[in-house]
Amino acid sequence: MDWNAAAVETKINLTFKHPDLLFLALSHPSYGHQINQPEQNYERLIFLGDEILNLAIADYLYHHCPYLKVTNYKGLAEKLTEPERLTKTWLHLGLGDDYPFMVLKEERPMLAQRPHNPFEAGFRALVGAIHSDRGYPQTRNWLIKHLIAPLLARHLKDTKERAELDLQQRFFGNALLKTLTADWLYQHINAVEPKYLSRFHRNLISKEQLQVYKTKSLALGNSSAGFKTFLIQTYLAQGEQNRNPYATVYDWFNREILETDEILREAITVLLRDQKPQKWIIRNVLGYASKDYQLGRERFYEILEEEMPTA
Repeated sequence: MDWNAAAVETKINLTFKHPDLLFLALSHPSYGHQINQPEQNYERLIFLGDEILNLAIADYLYHHCPYLKVTNYKGLAEKLTEPERLTKTWLHLGLGDDYPFMVLKEERPMLAQRPHNPFEAGFRALVGAIHSDRGYPQTRNWLIKHLIAPLLARHLKDTKERAELDLQQRFFGNALLKTLTADWLYQHINAVEPKYLSRFHRNLISKEQLQVYKTKSLALGNSSAGFKTFLIQTYLAQGEQNRNPYATVYDWFNREILETDEILREAITVLLRDQKPQKWIIRNVLGYASKDYQLGRERFYEILEEEMPTA
């Protein structure tokens, strides 16, 4: 279809480097089916956007509301992520009349009354798309302007005293850990449905994995603090040195903490068990083009730690 990215960019006050990401964020699953491309929809971006949204809220609360207890943090985070609030924000941006692209079965005003509707889903997908296109700092600032500050800014107090430093850092660190792992999965486990991403994500933030992360972090300077605390302290320290601590910590986490081949091996094993073809995994999940298929095949067996068949 012909569409004008600039019209949407004007509404959201943001220009995309890759307009195809914006189009994807605006594509309801029904539209993907209509154009015979069912995989072209906003559901994977929702998986990413949910975690980016939660991180931006935790970031704002930690830096602007040090006087609140973590129970208050959790309550405010719930208010900010209510489907009704996300729907209102989407409509306030002027996106509800025409977006997302979908096969309408009822009038849009009626859809907006539902607790979970295409508009609040579209907002979460849009957050994921902005992060993928422009990075975390710009996404956080956009969320502060359009979602967080309208609810919280007028209630802020001029005090720097922290109520619960350890608990606040764990709250912030938990959001950061969930986001880093979701971001890695979104970028490196291509094409698969969100149900797989969510399954792999649960494994990466499990208690067992946290212990693995902590053991690794002890060799990197962690003074026996919990990993989430160590993670957020690393992030805050980077924030004093550069303008994009998220990108720096993401690279460090990927390089020093994650066992990336192990994650890929577990993912491929699950996909094979669910009867996803090897060729599909190599081309779509691992991202090897047809001309590089042999390289992809070699990589496939390397990840599985198996000898590649000669035939």
